[in-house]
Amino acid sequence: MTRRRTSGLLIPAAILLTGRTALSFAADSTWLYFLQPVISDGAVAVLFLLSLASARPMVARLAGDFYPMDHELAARPRVRRLFFHLTVMWAVLGLAKASITLWMLQSQSLETFILVKSVSMLAINVLAAFATIGLAGLVARKEGLMGSAGLVPVVA
Repeated sequence: MTRRRTSGLLIPAAILLTGRTALSFAADSTWLYFLQPVISDGAVAVLFLLSLASARPMVARLAGDFYPMDHELAARPRVRRLFFHLTVMWAVLGLAKASITLWMLQSQSLETFILVKSVSMLAINVLAAFATIGLAGLVARKEGLMGSAGLVPVVA
């Protein structure tokens, strides 16, 4: 309705949530309910890894949702390397989260699983987000995109 481009995160999130909800209703299994984030994290991680073979890794496709940039900025070598490395980081993180969650789901009681997963996955995601912002800030400084008041948006 606003005639702005749709968020690159909105469509995959809507698909994943719809699938998880449908599966939750279809199966009356607590184990299967908690297996769904393992499948989601794994699928997203594989999608990130597969995008590395394309001209635009997944982080490059999603970056415009967080910081307005034109094609010239996105094509800078440091920025392209940043997108590549962040895509690898988030893919590895997704595979690690899926593996850890699956292991905990199979080896821990439900109460322990819920507590440890809730705290640990939140901590991992927050740390990864801070790492992403920090690395982006470092590249922005090297590219001369940081003003005295912070980031100066480059509008397309």
